[in-house]
Amino acid sequence: RIHKNAFEDENMDKWYDRFKKIEDLFGQIDYLDAFKKQFNQDVKGTHFEALEKKGFLKRNQPNESRALQWTAKSKKFLKGDKDAYAIWYDDKKWILQDSLPTRDVTFAFSHLGGEGFALVIAERVELSRDKLKEIALKNAQEVAPDIKIVNEEIRKVNGYDVLMLQLKGTIEGVTFVYYSYYYTGKIGAVQFITYTSDNLFLEYRDDFEDLLNGLVILN
Repeated sequence: RIHKNAFEDENMDKWYDRFKKIEDLFGQIDYLDAFKKQFNQDVKGTHFEALEKKGFLKRNQPNESRALQWTAKSKKFLKGDKDAYAIWYDDKKWILQDSLPTRDVTFAFSHLGGEGFALVIAERVELSRDKLKEIALKNAQEVAPDIKIVNEEIRKVNGYDVLMLQLKGTIEGVTFVYYSYYYTGKIGAVQFITYTSDNLFLEYRDDFEDLLNGLVILN
């Protein structure tokens, strides 16, 4: 339990730094909401408002949109079927695989670090966002029955809204994290899935995000 005296003016910068470290390590996920409830109870007035203004302890809700785009390091350009979408990626970090794990997969990538992976599954059928989410969860449950949603938000990526889902589940005794974008619209549906083991997720998260933010809808 954190005492409200810790939030006196002279200590605020120290606490901002600590919150930033928490957010960098864990992202905006459920137990930060628990922190917020704790602080809302213990910290009144300007100190709590100052934390809010700094952007700490705020979890994006599924109906909020966060604008992102591909980075200058992503110089390779890969077009999808019917020129409906494309992916910019950094070939100094990601290898485009010649062989695909299943016939449903359009593209597959592996990270040069050897323990991060990505798949693209594209369909021409337009689905509702809720239906696409339902399908994504069902597919994940087939390989990891204990799968659960860790984080969820809407992001605006290169001008189009996508659903971001962070999932966690166990496969043959190993806990995996899936960090993925889901788009649906007139071109159909695109599932852009990255994954690694839970203990390596923080190591790969930034590279996952850079790759995912390379998704561009063309039509």
